[in-house]
Amino acid sequence: MKNYISIIFHSIKLILWKFFYCILIFVSRLLRDKKIGEGKTRRVYSIKFTHKVVLKIAKNSPDPNKNEWNIYKHLKGTHLENKFGRCYAISCDGKYLLMESLSDVSPQDLVNNRVQMPIWVTDRKVSAYGSDGINIKLRDYGITKQCKDYINSPMMDFPSNNDIESMEKIMSILN
Repeated sequence: MKNYISIIFHSIKLILWKFFYCILIFVSRLLRDKKIGEGKTRRVYSIKFTHKVVLKIAKNSPDPNKNEWNIYKHLKGTHLENKFGRCYAISCDGKYLLMESLSDVSPQDLVNNRVQMPIWVTDRKVSAYGSDGINIKLRDYGITKQCKDYINSPMMDFPSNNDIESMEKIMSILN
């Protein structure tokens, strides 16, 4: 009996995922608004009728979308959750990812707010960060270092002291 319930549960889950995938394709084609960003691995689109969600579409490999989805699921409910853009949904194959829309921030915003990120975060570009109006969050974390313990890993400042020293050195040479 237990085995039948498991089979039924997995069948229902599969049907729901296929249905949800169709909805994401629908959102992608009909509700997709203008392209607001593009990187090496993905294109990012705003969604018509809402400014709270963006659609990330993988160009080739879906791995960055899958990584963001898995990392966010892992961090949800922890002290790190508010440092990362919220992931709402992903297609079965990982091509489409619906994610929280975050407004752009400046380098000064990152310094003034003393943004700290776990050491496994590799993207140091200002464009990888955004604000929800309360918190500055990482919005592009599809490619990171592998880590055994994502939640308890050491934190680093953005920019780091090394970054600041390097920039001061460059500025002194230019002046």
